[in-house]
Amino acid sequence: MKKSLISEGLIDLVLRAGKLALETRQKNKLTIDEYKDGHDNWRTNAEVSITKLLQGNLDGLLPCWQLKSEDNNCSYIGQGKELVVDEIDGTNNYTNGLDNWAISLGLIDNGQPVAGIVYLPDRDLVIWGESGCGVWGLKPKNQSSLGLFLELAGVDSLAKARGTFDFTYQHDARELQWTKNAAGELLYKVKSLSKFICQVVGVLEIVFGRADFFFHLKTKPWDMAAVVAIATQVGVKVYDLNGQPYCLGQEQILIANGQVPVDEILSIIRAVEPK
Repeated sequence: MKKSLISEGLIDLVLRAGKLALETRQKNKLTIDEYKDGHDNWRTNAEVSITKLLQGNLDGLLPCWQLKSEDNNCSYIGQGKELVVDEIDGTNNYTNGLDNWAISLGLIDNGQPVAGIVYLPDRDLVIWGESGCGVWGLKPKNQSSLGLFLELAGVDSLAKARGTFDFTYQHDARELQWTKNAAGELLYKVKSLSKFICQVVGVLEIVFGRADFFFHLKTKPWDMAAVVAIATQVGVKVYDLNGQPYCLGQEQILIANGQVPVDEILSIIRAVEPK
């Protein structure tokens, strides 16, 4: 029997990272550390502190894995054992006191997401999944288990489908316009379409059975590493825009339950791509 990659110690470390983020905000010590690649994409001192916390503890838990984070040379994925971290996904939500933000840690083995942990501190929810082990959830404050998440049934028509998506950054002008075009077309063809300013939360809506598909047109490896590993354990499929299996590092992604008419959704998205 193989040893699980996700140990109690690893989950506890992610919970500590969330506590650190909450305390930084609650004590009014939150600052903008630096702008990364545009004034709509920044880094907070909480994220810097989380990176240091992980760097100081992950070697003892997973000594053969290399840490890569959003701010730590995460542009190339695909060789060896890599821990891909997004210290805070949904930074704008976090800084404004909203609950749609998450800390995520994905374990990538030679380019394949094999395990992941996502923690939503303001929602008191941690969820994790691993190949061959399923998906589990926990409410940390009172240690109440959400149990094992079962494989999703989903819907089999576009008119019944509930979609989620997230906009790209403002400085990614072409992809932003493409997202607006696609959302505008899908809005009138599906049952509902909701915007989440946090990619991880948008995908988890599928895992929770509250949505049937998610799309994003300029995602990054750290956005998807953990949540793809989790979602695929409940029967969710992950595609590129050609309908082929998604590879971590590709920018365009469609994530859907096993029944949604993926070809129809992809056709709509491709048809409105800016020239």
